[in-house]
Amino acid sequence: MANSKNYSETFAPLSDEEFIYLLGLGRLPSEWERKKNVELALLRPKIANSAEFEARNPRCPEFVNDGFDLLMTPEPDFIDRAYRIVLEREPTIEETNLWMSETPLNPAKLASALFHSDEFTCRYGAHPSETPDRIGQQQILQFKVDTINWDLYCRYVSTRRNGQDRRRIAKLSLLKKSTISIGMNFFAMDFPDLERVVRKLWEDHRVDVRFEMTSLSNLRNSESNSSIDVYITNNNFLQHELYNCYEFLSDPPFLLACWLWDNHHLFSFSTGVAQNFDIVIPAHSNGQTYLHGGRAIVSSVTPCCVFQWSSDEVKFYFDQISSLPRSNELYGRFNSYAGRCSLRDGFLQQASEALQPNRINVVPVHENKFLHATNQDRFNEIAGFKAIVCNPIYNDVPARVFDALAVGAVPIVPHGLPDLSRCFDAAAQVAFPIVSYIPDNIESLRAATRAAIAAFDAGGAEGMKLRHQAAMDGHFLHHRLTAMLSELIALAKSSC
Repeated sequence: MANSKNYSETFAPLSDEEFIYLLGLGRLPSEWERKKNVELALLRPKIANSAEFEARNPRCPEFVNDGFDLLMTPEPDFIDRAYRIVLEREPTIEETNLWMSETPLNPAKLASALFHSDEFTCRYGAHPSETPDRIGQQQILQFKVDTINWDLYCRYVSTRRNGQDRRRIAKLSLLKKSTISIGMNFFAMDFPDLERVVRKLWEDHRVDVRFEMTSLSNLRNSESNSSIDVYITNNNFLQHELYNCYEFLSDPPFLLACWLWDNHHLFSFSTGVAQNFDIVIPAHSNGQTYLHGGRAIVSSVTPCCVFQWSSDEVKFYFDQISSLPRSNELYGRFNSYAGRCSLRDGFLQQASEALQPNRINVVPVHENKFLHATNQDRFNEIAGFKAIVCNPIYNDVPARVFDALAVGAVPIVPHGLPDLSRCFDAAAQVAFPIVSYIPDNIESLRAATRAAIAAFDAGGAEGMKLRHQAAMDGHFLHHRLTAMLSELIALAKSSC
């Protein structure tokens, strides 16, 4: 099998069920799996939800060992069959051309792009529940704000009844009040942004919210922590506190919620959060399967956004630089995390050498002084370029996509990011544009850079304002905080 070089030799004799196994898991079904005779409609999400498939994600090569690494010359029949079986449709001409241009083609990369796509996830769900063979429960735990699944999700939360769940329901019921006190420690949230959250929650829920900026350690050491109804934090702030607060986390008087910005690669820490918090909110749909094994309820995916600045800051900075000339060099400054993103780092270092001139830098996280600069200096640095490469760690939609739009630049992203359509519909992605390239392909990135610069030049000042306004209208911390609190308030009213 491993020596085969094309579709006809390897895949043509296989049944559709066998093809799904080989495509998704890099192997044929074992004897007991064949005996189960699972229907294809159930097999698709079962494969996508399995830990074995997660390990085969080609964006995570550190976790891939003796699997299906067949490299082959792509053939239209192979691509057509993969789309037909996984997405139940034929590929578009553009999609076929995209995969045909990648030689050799790793089928695991195509499988990941299809199974992790927003199209697949919306249709089948992409993450298992406590009973992963039940399709309805899989759907409950993903896309919960979907009107079809909302009632099921609320029923799921209200009927979980071990000791911890009963305490959680009691704390969740605090959010049914007309006035709610929220403890939090997000940065880049100034008073006007908090006021935007207050107004929106009053308009939508007739709930008056009051904020207290504090840390978990401060609440642990405070005798007045009972005045808080819900405490919401993120992994950046919690990372330095979690291990010192385990005893306090065992039963605080308020609801604990954590927005996990790095659930797709900060696995050990995120597992600790899922075991000790009431609610965890993943920022990425890929790489969150393991969270469902914790005691926490896994909330709807809430994507990243502009984290560095408040919305009023960005408006002020943008007005100052909107008429200044910009560089044609490709820009991208990236943190390097030892042992966690060697694929991303290696590709970017290769791009830095091959795409001269450019401003791509990969810096060990402890040496990166970028965040030590002033807010305006950081904004002005990013805003000095027409095109910004947004190469993620593991197939996620990173915050730099929203930063690029906020400064009016054209984002360049790898093709097939599963959560991109959560944030921007197809028309918006074309209008900005958001330019894509074949992952880990230098020549494709070179072509995407040319296309992005040409689009920036063609769009001129109006194009810059369109991209900037798209960020202003929906992709700052106050938008995400409103969405998370809205879901918690609605969940409390529906399930308690």
